[in-house]
Amino acid sequence: MIDVATRVPVDVCMTDDSTCTAECVCGTGYVLFEGKCTEESSDAVTNNIAARTNLLTNILDVAESEDATEESVIALSDTLTSATQRNDLVTPEVANLVLGTAEMVIESASATGTSAETIAGVLGAIDSASTIDASSDRRRRLTASSQNNTNQLLQSFAQLMGDGMVDGQDAFEAVQDTFKMTLSVVNSESDNAFVVNVPQTSQQAAFDTPQTSLNISLVKNTGSVATSIIETSVAQYLDEGVDFTSNPIGLSLTAT
Repeated sequence: MIDVATRVPVDVCMTDDSTCTAECVCGTGYVLFEGKCTEESSDAVTNNIAARTNLLTNILDVAESEDATEESVIALSDTLTSATQRNDLVTPEVANLVLGTAEMVIESASATGTSAETIAGVLGAIDSASTIDASSDRRRRLTASSQNNTNQLLQSFAQLMGDGMVDGQDAFEAVQDTFKMTLSVVNSESDNAFVVNVPQTSQQAAFDTPQTSLNISLVKNTGSVATSIIETSVAQYLDEGVDFTSNPIGLSLTAT
């Protein structure tokens, strides 16, 4: 059982408690594969991991050898999304390949003027790389340097998305297991003081869990400002000795 917000294991979770949920965890030496706990050393698991590693290595090699276009960037993003739809078999090696490919997708999208909406699937890939071996009781997580890289990727995506948004446009929201994100553009001439809500999981919304919000005040008449809020699961930092009591939230304000 885990805390819904922080992804940290809890000892007790009642059926009417919206703050926690049950999660399947396999014992040592086993991973969740095709809906059941399977020996990590089995041919089915090792072959699947090897195939995924080879696929990601090949697409990264091809992408690095070709000049990026809008079409190739979208295709690379779609391939990466497909390759990481199941995060139960994302090993540390695969995670590093995923993060490297995601970085290339975001950088190439910026260079080619590709819309952030068309590569939004890359967020799911980043989330998969951030939940290494989530189905095992070992719960290996990213190193501090990899976690910093993940945060930088999310900030880069937020910057790309913000660059393409205009005042009054509906906010962009993303909810993943390891992070939540909301992006919007406001005009300080009319909205110099406003509230931004952190998006919730479907479970939090169903149980009417109080929503985390930030009250923001801007200097009036400073033009349009892109606002991004990224909430990261505290579980990502537990192995690094960071003593957070709640999920850390990053706020970025950028003039557009």
